[in-house]
Amino acid sequence: MLGHQKTFGATVIWTALAFGVPTGIVLSFIHGPIKGIGLGAASGLLFGICMGVFVKRQFQTLSEKWTTIQGQPVIKRAMANHRINDESRGGQLLMTEDWLAFRAHENNFNSTPIDIPYKGISRIETDKTMGLISNRLLVTIINDMTIDFVLWENREWAEIIQNKISQ
Repeated sequence: MLGHQKTFGATVIWTALAFGVPTGIVLSFIHGPIKGIGLGAASGLLFGICMGVFVKRQFQTLSEKWTTIQGQPVIKRAMANHRINDESRGGQLLMTEDWLAFRAHENNFNSTPIDIPYKGISRIETDKTMGLISNRLLVTIINDMTIDFVLWENREWAEIIQNKISQ
């Protein structure tokens, strides 16, 4: 349950900041600085809470949908995006004893699943989105293709995956 709370809180904070700050700046020019910043903060917080509730609901819904991968029970999961060039597919990153998998939710244009055996992973790295937010997980498979995921707690996932590929 703690994972839900961390995801909910992080979603609320980051969404509120990303939406509220620019909104407050724009509204400051229209309504003056005090009212503009107040309206920006309020709208950012409201939008952040809405997104937090949405993410929590999606996590619970998708957790019921994907319980096994390649016949093995899911032992760890996280809300994640899979980045392909300019596209970002939302869904869940899933871990079993022998597999790393991604399942996109059905609202994505491309919902092709990804199943990667740990023995097929040659390198695991973390990186920052736009050089600012440490939330990228880069999985390089044997043919030197890198698969890019965006998720909270990327370092924890990288450490667990590194331990699995080192076995």
